[in-house]
Amino acid sequence: SSMNIIPEKIDVNDKVSVDSYKEELKKLQHEINIAKKKVEDGNIESLRESLDKMNDIKLEGHRKFR
Repeated sequence: SSMNIIPEKIDVNDKVSVDSYKEELKKLQHEINIAKKKVEDGNIESLRESLDKMNDIKLEGHRKFR
């Protein structure tokens, strides 16, 4: 549901920024799904990799949209 909420700092009429923001959220959602699958499969030892990727995606998104 958060993919439908655009932060105030992003002009909703700026299609490039909105699309870029949504693309960052899609990357994060994809990595969350990978992590969830790892947990479901009992592959806990490789979970740190997904957590690091999620953090990198978050930090990159914050740099882009500050």
